[in-house]
Amino acid sequence: MLSSKQALFAGLRKLIENNFWKIGPIMSKPGAPLDQGLIGSSSRDMGLMPGTAVAVGMIDAHAGCLGILFTKTGDEQIDQLEITEKLALICGTSTCHMAFTKNPIHVPGVWGPYPGVVFPDLYLLEAGQSSAGPILDEMAKKCFLMIEKLPVYHNQTSTRMIKYQKLMCQKLDEYVERHGLVTTFSLAESIHVWPDYYGNRSPYADSAMTGAVLGLKLESPDYCGGVEYALGLYLAHVQAMALMTRLIMDSIECEKRYQFSSKTSQKFKALYLCGGLQRNAYFVQAHSDVCLLPVILTESSRDEPVARGAAVLGAAASGDFGSLEEAATSLGARGRLIKPDRQMVDYYARKYEIFRKIGDLMLEIRKEKSSD
Repeated sequence: MLSSKQALFAGLRKLIENNFWKIGPIMSKPGAPLDQGLIGSSSRDMGLMPGTAVAVGMIDAHAGCLGILFTKTGDEQIDQLEITEKLALICGTSTCHMAFTKNPIHVPGVWGPYPGVVFPDLYLLEAGQSSAGPILDEMAKKCFLMIEKLPVYHNQTSTRMIKYQKLMCQKLDEYVERHGLVTTFSLAESIHVWPDYYGNRSPYADSAMTGAVLGLKLESPDYCGGVEYALGLYLAHVQAMALMTRLIMDSIECEKRYQFSSKTSQKFKALYLCGGLQRNAYFVQAHSDVCLLPVILTESSRDEPVARGAAVLGAAASGDFGSLEEAATSLGARGRLIKPDRQMVDYYARKYEIFRKIGDLMLEIRKEKSSD
């Protein structure tokens, strides 16, 4: 239950009035059965038996953790990792980075720690990238139309529903095949992106931060090296999302080492990724390469871990499982493993160093502007 001191500290004075009347004084755990389950008209309308268990729910990104973190890869070492060694990436309009700890820690620019919001004995840290999906959508559209030499019309009805990210991935695949390459990521070697076009959620928690691109040329392929430039510009944005994930990951790991006295490793050992961007192979591989960690996806790109997580809650409420974790393990999806390309280590070490310098510069500019 929220204490009076905590509520006042958060500026939520009205929520504590009349014994927390506005929000209720009792907190039920996720997956716990609610009262008598379905009753009366609700059971009739849904065609279900009266008394069917109804679970205490959770927000969609939290349900995504239940649905993705127990994915089975067949790799014994990966499948036996503890939850605290996994970082979940729930990729939708924004990307939510979800980390769990056994003890509460505070990380600047990261929400939480939230006790028991997913697993009863663990604390959740929630970081994120605002508008990661729309930013990549917009850059895919821009770069695809550059390649096709088409004008970009805002709200153009005929192209509004085209999946530009899919088209850009196809262009990249074609380029690889045509030139006999192993990877295309070096196309973005001299283009560097700071992707905060919609502010920074983590690790700086600054909604007024803006994006930046270094290495731009004239936007017509006729003037700047043709298709390679457009492909590189798009890839630079894909890489920037992965570089920001590494910055978030490093921030959390740094606080773990500082706040925990344990000498055991506080590093993440795998990324578990779900959502629309799992269908973008370049996005997935960039995360694996940049973070030097395996990325676990569900075997089918049509699998919906958020919906699976909701099913786990219902299964836990049914009473057929001893715990929420047991239900999640039983209902875990089959997965596939994406491993980092070790040949990209030096490349991304340079990119990450430059990325952090750009971030420091953006912060310095923000401070100078605010002091004017």
